[in-house]
Amino acid sequence: MSDNMRVHLKNLGPINEANININKVTIVGGHNATGKSTLSKFLYSFLRSNSYNREKIAYKDIVNLIREESRYIASFLRRNNYENYRNFNRGYFIIRNNEDFNAILDDYENIKNDFYNLDITNNDKKEVLEKFNQIDNLIDIVNQNDDSLYISLMRSLLESEFSTTNFNSLIEIIGINNSFKFIIDFKNHDFTSDDAFICKGGIILNDVYYIDSISILDMFDNIRFSSKKPIDHIDFLKKNLINNSNDTLNVFDDKINKNIIDLEKEIKSIINGNFIYENREFSFSCENGISSLMHNTASGIKQIGIIQLLLSNRKLKENCFLIIDEPEVNLHPDWQFKLANILMLLVKKLNVSIYINTHSPLFIEAINAFSEYYDLDDETNYYLTEKSDGNELFNLNEVKSSELSKIYDNLGKPYFAIDQVRLEKELE
Repeated sequence: MSDNMRVHLKNLGPINEANININKVTIVGGHNATGKSTLSKFLYSFLRSNSYNREKIAYKDIVNLIREESRYIASFLRRNNYENYRNFNRGYFIIRNNEDFNAILDDYENIKNDFYNLDITNNDKKEVLEKFNQIDNLIDIVNQNDDSLYISLMRSLLESEFSTTNFNSLIEIIGINNSFKFIIDFKNHDFTSDDAFICKGGIILNDVYYIDSISILDMFDNIRFSSKKPIDHIDFLKKNLINNSNDTLNVFDDKINKNIIDLEKEIKSIINGNFIYENREFSFSCENGISSLMHNTASGIKQIGIIQLLLSNRKLKENCFLIIDEPEVNLHPDWQFKLANILMLLVKKLNVSIYINTHSPLFIEAINAFSEYYDLDDETNYYLTEKSDGNELFNLNEVKSSELSKIYDNLGKPYFAIDQVRLEKELE
């Protein structure tokens, strides 16, 4: 990111209050159901709505509206004028099968102009014209790419990630160097009100990727064929895992993306192989030449495979933000150590910012060791979710790197319980 940021948050899900500095590396330790993933979802929504490619999120909704409108026009004209129906129906099919947003806009303008020239006085024409105006207004919002787009995207992403519009939160996000300031006030304003959002300045960020604890590589077919509207962070990650920008000829790839290529090689040497996507399937190819489909690949290594695929597809690059929920899930301690190394290499060599929540003391200790090894300890912050006084909610409290034993003791309580069981047995 162009500037690290400070997030002050009150009353979001199980979080009572959080005052957190988002540095190059931000680690949140805590037990389940204490608000770790809640903050991940909020960060993803906020950063995605401010990312460099944010207008592409809105393209999808506009294209769907244009396709619906062209379908409605074709149906309307079929009932009134067969010749016009044939022309507009052909236009609808062109739009339906096109993925180029600018080309779709050109087709939309042609359809709109043709419709204006029709000699129709039916009330349906008025309804079509009103829909044209709605689409035109949305296109203007995207083209202007200003605060109105941020507000629309933020509202849509929050609803997608949290599956609700019922918030009572007060959130402030400020650039450490005062390059931006955002306030989201759902305590005093309704979710649908633009007054709930205050925006000053902006963030420079390529893209943000959110990897949660369920391996998307395992559930890929279920996502692809699901009739449910996908959660945005899953849908966005899925598309970037299969969309290989490196498929097209890039004469200067070895020069422009040298850091990515070098990092790819290091990851492949660590995992002794390479993840690929071809023929609509993911597979893992070992260095010994043996390949295995994803369902036959060790589950733990797939977390690393997602990162390697994003690098191979030239999606995870400089000035991106990576959010990972509980990366230690299904990972043997050896692989937790290796993943911690890979993540810190992303920060060191590719200038990627990472936010990780975890309940693994070993993983936190590995991150701490590699942050010192790669001289990133001054850019690494640690936090712990702890019960708030007087209610059932949780606060996020900062923990200095010299006091990480506080996190280890909190997450290691089951070990003390085990010792207590053994002690009670001995005292019988």
